[in-house]
Amino acid sequence: MTVQASGGPSLVGWIVRGWRRLLDPVRRWSPEWRDAALYGISGFFALFTAVLTGIPLYQQWGLMAFGPYLAGGAFMAVVAHRRGSRQGESPATSRRYRIARIAACAVVFAGATIVPLTMEVIWRAEGPVDT
Repeated sequence: MTVQASGGPSLVGWIVRGWRRLLDPVRRWSPEWRDAALYGISGFFALFTAVLTGIPLYQQWGLMAFGPYLAGGAFMAVVAHRRGSRQGESPATSRRYRIARIAACAVVFAGATIVPLTMEVIWRAEGPVDT
């Protein structure tokens, strides 16, 4: 516990303990479940961006990125469910799950970043974007 000169607990120590307490359940999740949650939250962010923003390019990005994030989250949820909490699995099985995580990351990165950026470059080359 961090103590201030006055003898009481510090605000920073209180905040750190609060964050740790808040994040303890998430730390117990498997990496696959954390990936699924991250992609799902990112998908909702993309959807909210598409719906709530008034900037056409942001709306297009949100609509294009929502699908890959949703697919990545669903895929990783299936992978996490199949893996479960198996202890002592063979190295070959563990390697398959690691490859699934890498593949999901690559698909999400390509679908939510590379494709929208490429489309923006194409649209800019065709002329000014309507606002």
